[in-house]
Amino acid sequence: MNSLIIVFVVVVFCGIGLSQVITSCPKQCFCEEQFFPETQGYGVKVNCSGRRLKKFPRPLPHVTTTLLLQNNRISKLEGWHFSGMIYLRILHLEGNRIKKIATTSLGYLPSLQTLYLQNNRIEELAFGAFRNCSRLQTLNLAKNKLTTLQYAAFDGLNQLDALDLSANLIGSIEDGAFLGLHRLRSLSLSQNQITKIGAYLFADVYSLTSLYLFRNQISVIENGAFSRLLYLKILSLFDNKISAILQKTIVGLENLEELYLQRNRISKIEPWSFSATKKLRLLYLYSNLLSVIPDNMFEDLRHLSVLHLGINTISYVADEAFRHLGRLNVLNLDANRLTLLNHKTFYGLSNLKDIHLYFNNISYVGKGTFDHFKRITRLLWDVPEAYRVSLKPSAAKTRGSGLHCDCNARWLKAWLLERKLDDITCATPAHLTGATVTKLRDSDFVCGTFKVAVYPKQILAILGQNVEIHCHANMGATYHWMLRGVKLEADQYRVPNPLGLLTVYGLAEEDLGEYVCVAQNEAGLGASYATVINGVRPQFTVYPSAVDATEPLKPVVLKCRAKGTPTPEINWYKDGLLIKGSPEESGFQVTLEGSLVLVGKRFHITREGSLIIFDPRMEDEGKFTCAAENKLGKISYDVSLYVETNSKCARGCRGGGVCTAVKYDCICTQGSHKEGDKCVQDKKVKNEKTIEAGSGSGSGPDGESGSGEAESEVGSGSGDVSPTKPTSHKTDGPGIDQETGSGSGEGERSSSASRGAGVDQEESGDLTSSTPSTEAGSGSGDGNAGGESEDGSLETWIPVEERSRSSEAKPMNPLKAPPL
Repeated sequence: MNSLIIVFVVVVFCGIGLSQVITSCPKQCFCEEQFFPETQGYGVKVNCSGRRLKKFPRPLPHVTTTLLLQNNRISKLEGWHFSGMIYLRILHLEGNRIKKIATTSLGYLPSLQTLYLQNNRIEELAFGAFRNCSRLQTLNLAKNKLTTLQYAAFDGLNQLDALDLSANLIGSIEDGAFLGLHRLRSLSLSQNQITKIGAYLFADVYSLTSLYLFRNQISVIENGAFSRLLYLKILSLFDNKISAILQKTIVGLENLEELYLQRNRISKIEPWSFSATKKLRLLYLYSNLLSVIPDNMFEDLRHLSVLHLGINTISYVADEAFRHLGRLNVLNLDANRLTLLNHKTFYGLSNLKDIHLYFNNISYVGKGTFDHFKRITRLLWDVPEAYRVSLKPSAAKTRGSGLHCDCNARWLKAWLLERKLDDITCATPAHLTGATVTKLRDSDFVCGTFKVAVYPKQILAILGQNVEIHCHANMGATYHWMLRGVKLEADQYRVPNPLGLLTVYGLAEEDLGEYVCVAQNEAGLGASYATVINGVRPQFTVYPSAVDATEPLKPVVLKCRAKGTPTPEINWYKDGLLIKGSPEESGFQVTLEGSLVLVGKRFHITREGSLIIFDPRMEDEGKFTCAAENKLGKISYDVSLYVETNSKCARGCRGGGVCTAVKYDCICTQGSHKEGDKCVQDKKVKNEKTIEAGSGSGSGPDGESGSGEAESEVGSGSGDVSPTKPTSHKTDGPGIDQETGSGSGEGERSSSASRGAGVDQEESGDLTSSTPSTEAGSGSGDGNAGGESEDGSLETWIPVEERSRSSEAKPMNPLKAPPL
């Protein structure tokens, strides 16, 4: 019986259409039908993204399957937000202001499969925070502020397949942090502050196939750290501080196919270190400190197809060092210190197609050096990039190849003569175009004027940062560097390479100063210099905060200040568009210490960086971005401006009316009254009196009263105004200062009576109504709303439904779905 009931429920759910599924939709969101072919069922996709929401939208359709809440201003999650959402599969919360995922933050989401929380401000994950999301498969927590991963941080996520924790501030990971993630296949911990990989850190994630640890500060990898990762295929460790690869460093990675170790400080690789990774296809070791390739470094790597050893300090390659690399297609040895090649250097590379040897100091090529290459298609020689030559290994294939015949190609003549390749011609320089290389004299191989340049000329760098200085000569050369007159020797912190690049790792005080690059070749000697200066990235000292412009005519200030070395420049953007300093360009202008440079615009930027908006209007509403930038970097912060207004003023006023900013409504001048959207002159005025400047009072046809003053400090007056309808009105009241006003009065109109008092603020208080026409009521409001104007006497017409936010208006149905 139970099984029959379950089948019946499923059929009913799968058979309902859009009208039944979308029972309600938050007014800030857009809801649409979502169809699932695998189950033939329907759900609801609710899109609330980019709405600048501060609170979680409610109510949500009970069969919501996808909820888009990214790029809002939500700062806190509560379990009741997700009450009854048992069908939710995909939840987007990226780009909000969430700081913590508490134990109850996500409520009960038994169907959730994908959760995006990247680009928030999350600092803490409570124990058991994801326990009620047991079917979660993808979790993205990148670009947050996590610093520590505690034991069993992801408890309950037994189905998790992909976890992204990149670009946080993680420096400490407890053993057992990934406890229970037995099905995890992809883990990213890149761009954090990890310094050590413990022996048991990854013991619980033995199903991993991809592990990303690049751009950390890793200098220690304990023996056996990866020993349980038997299914791992991709391991990325580039941009760290690893100095050596030992035999037990990568033990256990028997299915590894791609290993990225470039841009570390590796100077030592123990023999047979890669013997456990027999399925390795790609190995990247460029930009390290390797100086020698021993004959057993690449033992048993028979499946290797790409080997990149460029930008090291390799001066010696042992005979037959590549003998086991029979499937290697690409070998990169550029930018090293090789001086000679013999017939055993490349022994065993029978399938090599592409070899890079440029930017070395090769002066001798032994007989038969390239005879092992049966399938070579490209060979890049030891000349600078501008003068590289692509040669084939036989005379038939080299016919017509171009060569730049300068002093760096002189050695090639002897090599070609030895192989009787006499049909290689020069392409450049112009006076040697078409000349046969083997027929040239040694004196024909000359270099032009020798020029050396260093860039950048001035480097603003942060202590602890890695710094690169480039030295370039207009022709092949050898380089060395000097700091404050002393020649630099390569060590683990200052690493020059043959291309002219000097890298300083972890900049310290003693590394600051003037660097001189000295370049030399057969054409002569040249030098150039660069200066390294300590700088500071921009940092906000005052963050802008979101503003609600609830007091019209009152300036809005978006504060923003920043510090740095050099002093950062602050710019403001409105909805992504730059706010320029010239009012002719954008309508914005700059103030200097409070004084306006140009007058007549509503927007001003202070010298400190704050943005002032005078008389905020509806069109000013939107996203404002404060950006601080100097040569070391740029930071930005987004805030929103909300303007409390309606569309009355946007339509304009007819019949002589004027629009006031206080109520954003049309009012009529003295002697006229409101009929529809028009101001109609009164037919008859009774007891018209002259009211001295500074005081005035009046009453309108609805029994409202007000008083005001234009210039005099204190004034009082009274008057009766007869509208078009035969109704008697009587008012009394004092007037004080034009910025504030108060009044009281009694009026007679049928059986109605009203009293009011106002100041030049947003309406406060409450307004009660016994009938839709408000025959009787009481309230308080601002002076302008009560009829105040420059001459002290105005009448006001405001629709009943707009008089007060707190009025007992007819409630709207919050469950009503928007039209689709």
